[in-house]
Amino acid sequence: MSFIGKLLSEDERISKKDLSYWLDYVYLFGVADLIPAYDQMDPIKFRNLDVNAFIFSLLGLILYIVYLILKCCCCSSKKVKSQ
Repeated sequence: MSFIGKLLSEDERISKKDLSYWLDYVYLFGVADLIPAYDQMDPIKFRNLDVNAFIFSLLGLILYIVYLILKCCCCSSKKVKSQ
């Protein structure tokens, strides 16, 4: 038998062993622990949309407050110049 033939037969034997092992494992213990976490999450939590919405609204609030402060400072200086 050639070298490649030996490798293929060995890989096939190992893969059959792995397959029977996993079939027995699934039969005995189930697959609940093998299901990925993202498969059990809703899209909002998976993509962190709730966290991103909070951060952007907080950033928008801070920018709006800074805008109001700057607007107030600029308006007060214009009022002084116009009098």
